[in-house]
Amino acid sequence: MSIYLHTNSDGEKSQGYINSGKNEGIGAISQYQILLYAVCKKFKVEFYNSGFKNIGHSTYSEYSQEEWDNSFTNFFNLSTNKIIENQISFTKIDEELISFIETHINDSKDFLIYLDPEEVLRYSQSIIDEIYQKKYLIDLKNNFNFNQQYFSNQELNISLHIRCINPEDVMFQDIRELYTSKEKFRYINLINYLKKVCTNEKVNLHIYSQGEDKNFLNILNCEEDNFKVTLHLNQNPISDIYHMCYSDLFIMSNSSFSWIVHLLNYNPTLVRNNFWHSTYPNTLKLDEKYLFNINKLRIV
Repeated sequence: MSIYLHTNSDGEKSQGYINSGKNEGIGAISQYQILLYAVCKKFKVEFYNSGFKNIGHSTYSEYSQEEWDNSFTNFFNLSTNKIIENQISFTKIDEELISFIETHINDSKDFLIYLDPEEVLRYSQSIIDEIYQKKYLIDLKNNFNFNQQYFSNQELNISLHIRCINPEDVMFQDIRELYTSKEKFRYINLINYLKKVCTNEKVNLHIYSQGEDKNFLNILNCEEDNFKVTLHLNQNPISDIYHMCYSDLFIMSNSSFSWIVHLLNYNPTLVRNNFWHSTYPNTLKLDEKYLFNINKLRIV
């Protein structure tokens, strides 16, 4: 039979949001599922997911909470429709867990092992280079349930996620570097550097964010003949995740929503050098002015 690993997929039960009156968003919750999927690949066991629940930000969407949750369950295509009676939990991903897997992998019954999401987060970051090199997450991305692709094969598609304040945020830490009037100069620096790297390419810079077009005029004004800027504001996050995952170059914001895209994309990523999670070895760090070493960027 099989050994299955699972972890929390309920936005209401996430440690960071308990008693806050608000639920975690899909980035913060799906990061645990995505990373656990990689851990399952490493240990050659099965991944278990009962579907997403109580995912945040539904209140300003057109969906009910149940519809909102189901949309992410369907998109990631990860749910496991199986009842497993033998359920146990481990506090650590360590030699004890590995020994249990090796001992029971060929048993005549299934086992469902629960792992704390923070332990999944800790361990998976310790093997981040292996996740990249062995592409543990490629088939997860290729199995997305979505078919509305709008990228052109005739362009170099660069995706930039810009984090803005939204009504369901619990706190606004400075380290998130949210998009404000005093920070806009950073994006002009970034775009000017991208133009230097892509002088011989026809580029479409896709902006994924929230707000109104007028808030992004400084970026729109950077358009040139071979450097197009396309805004995707207030769109369904599923479409945003999908397209950012398939972009030729991805530029992160300091958010879990960006990080899950980075983990699934595998193409080069630009990220602030103060981002708090581990990233792949093909990542380039942006300084506080959003500048980077242009000689090290190789876009696939």
